[in-house]
Amino acid sequence: MSAYATLTVDEIRAALEADQFLFFYQPKVSFLTGRITGGEALIRWRKPDGMLIPPAAFIQVAEDAGFISEITQRMFPRLLADYRILSQQHDGHVAFNVSASDLQHETLVIAIERAIEDGHIPADRLRLEVTEAAALSTSAEMRDWVGRLVKRGV
Repeated sequence: MSAYATLTVDEIRAALEADQFLFFYQPKVSFLTGRITGGEALIRWRKPDGMLIPPAAFIQVAEDAGFISEITQRMFPRLLADYRILSQQHDGHVAFNVSASDLQHETLVIAIERAIEDGHIPADRLRLEVTEAAALSTSAEMRDWVGRLVKRGV
């Protein structure tokens, strides 16, 4: 049994409050040119002792508890701050994973629209990677909200 097999949503919430989540960036490379075209933000949990908790150990717990959207909303400003630094070295996009829960209400859409309007990230530099569950949703609201972002260039 792994050291984090029994994580609870309370532990995840405490880690979020303690700012223990961060992104690791996986480069996206063009097969045609071999150049980096962007990166995907992959969330990790770094405990105070330096131990890294993989997303497989906490994402499903957060999803099941209805807490995943709080993580997404809290991490979006971190993504923007990281993009500001990364964009000084690479002229590429950044991909951000979102779940069905993130798209069931307008909060994330509004935050993204504000970030674009305020100049924190160009719309064409932001990619949302939607989990399979969200992609299968038939919610008209969800389609409308995603459509709003697509019309902006996300």
